[in-house]
Amino acid sequence: MLSPLRLTDIRIEERTFAHFTFRLIWSEAPLLLLGALLLGLSAVPGWYIWANLGHLPVVSLLVLLGPIPVWAALCYPLGRAATGRVAHMRDVGLAFWHGYARILWASLPVLLGLNLWIASLPLLTQNPPLIVIAGVTVNFGVTLLMGLTTLFALPVLIMFDLPVIRAWLYGLALAMRWPTVSIGNLALAFLLALGARALGMLGWILMPMVLLPFTVTSTLLLMRRGYDREQLVRATGSGQQD
Repeated sequence: MLSPLRLTDIRIEERTFAHFTFRLIWSEAPLLLLGALLLGLSAVPGWYIWANLGHLPVVSLLVLLGPIPVWAALCYPLGRAATGRVAHMRDVGLAFWHGYARILWASLPVLLGLNLWIASLPLLTQNPPLIVIAGVTVNFGVTLLMGLTTLFALPVLIMFDLPVIRAWLYGLALAMRWPTVSIGNLALAFLLALGARALGMLGWILMPMVLLPFTVTSTLLLMRRGYDREQLVRATGSGQQD
């Protein structure tokens, strides 16, 4: 049985956020290493298809069925550890099977949007009319917003055991209210990817060991900030204060 986290258990503060996250990485290093290896194994089929065929729709399907659910499932034990509970590797399997279908549905829109945007890029090389350029640009903006929303929605869904629509609404609220945090996570992923490319296989194994904890702790921090605001509004009867 999956035991969801509670907002009242979150003790992460803005001034100690980075220190808290690095302590989490250190204390949960064995779990993170095993999780990174599991994530790497789940990505092998998609990597093979991309390297040999370059067929994006098939690669997207394989990523949807494997790495994304594994990534989301790994957020659960890290969330437990971040809220003072004991984290076990078996929690990954529990979260994977318990939330698999919901993770697929929550991730599907952004993958479809990404495929549609990439498929529309060749139109820009044919001197298209302004309406086509505008359509591709809007498609990119919507896909980016869906990506930022999904970045928060997946850990929220699995850590708090929420239905898809509610997790997406939380993810959208967090992405819209604190865009700098979600963009910061994407920037961190980009920098880690550059480092992993320079280091080779070891770098790609180490990358999720850093990115996962920062994703989890930033999501929990923002959920707590939203919770604190709701409590303040309820207590004062006004939403004008932060």
